[in-house]
Amino acid sequence: MELVLQTNIFFYITSGAVLLVTALLLVMLYYIIKILENIKAITDTMREGADTLKKDVSNIRAGVKSGGAHLMHLASFLFGLAEKRATSATSSTRKKKSNGSKDTKKKEQDKNGESIVESA
Repeated sequence: MELVLQTNIFFYITSGAVLLVTALLLVMLYYIIKILENIKAITDTMREGADTLKKDVSNIRAGVKSGGAHLMHLASFLFGLAEKRATSATSSTRKKKSNGSKDTKKKEQDKNGESIVESA
């Protein structure tokens, strides 16, 4: 009789462990499915972005083939604006530094890069 009781206890413990492992596997499977759905959404977004980029590059390429001079004028205009902003930013920084110093003299440079000292 003791042997039957031991086998019943063994089967109860084994079936409980199987149910626990099955529940854990189902939870893991649920999270894996959620992760895969997120990855699919990300790849769909990337695919749409790549398609848009492909169309944009095709349009730019067609524009360069048909009238590349217009694009060169636009690029030179944009680079000219960037250079003007860079030089104005450095000159405003210099003005702030010279205004904040205790000296009453200002130091400026002419077009050749030589220093010119002016008294205030």
